[in-house]
Amino acid sequence: MNDTRSTTKANMNNSTTSDHETVEQIVKKQSQASTGSVEPMGQESSPIQKSSKPVSPDPSDLNSLWAPVPLIVTRTKMMTIRAGTRPPKDKFIQVLPFTASADGSIEDYLHCRPVLFFEYQFDGDLAAKTFYVSPGTEVAQLLQEKERLTQALLVLGVVRNGSPFVWELKLPNGQNESADNWARSRFNLAKVAETKWIKPKANIGAGGYDYEEPVAPYDPPNWDDVEFDRAIELACKDRVISTLDHDAVKEALGR
Repeated sequence: MNDTRSTTKANMNNSTTSDHETVEQIVKKQSQASTGSVEPMGQESSPIQKSSKPVSPDPSDLNSLWAPVPLIVTRTKMMTIRAGTRPPKDKFIQVLPFTASADGSIEDYLHCRPVLFFEYQFDGDLAAKTFYVSPGTEVAQLLQEKERLTQALLVLGVVRNGSPFVWELKLPNGQNESADNWARSRFNLAKVAETKWIKPKANIGAGGYDYEEPVAPYDPPNWDDVEFDRAIELACKDRVISTLDHDAVKEALGR
């Protein structure tokens, strides 16, 4: 800018050039300066060569990155959910209060779903996969005869950070005393978690669960943020067995 002003002043004081020509030269020079090239004005000006290299953006000029976009309000839609027989490890959890019926009436089950539970571990897997078998089907009858079915309750829980999970509470079936003790312990633990935050602790020696409570008081979870039926639907997705053609059934029974 200083060079431009000093050149303009020199040309305006040049007595050999008319006022009309000087104004034209000024306008011409300003126009050329805005496009990055300036032609010489008289003998006193030196020609400025136009650079052949593009000018790199200044990385410190944050204003050059300003790109306003319209504000879009979104709502997170639950697409997947963790489901398992064990509660999340080393997490404080709560469970949505539930009621189970002893007579099997659907109306008497609140915030829980009774299912026929089948587990099978494929070669190469680190843990068994869990499946839900449709009752009254041929595959359910055959798995029951082979003592491969277990009754379970699906209940809804949430960890302290707000992530929901489905807890598969296997019920005692009288086939294995140790397994039945663990099943009773998990059920009792879930009932305790209905009213307070707890961190489950497996007690291998005692064959059951203890729990730890938080030092600071935590606010209760907002169950309105989680749809129970939607959570169960996601937990059951691709895990329902209705026929003998399922790979887990064929491998387990040697079909």
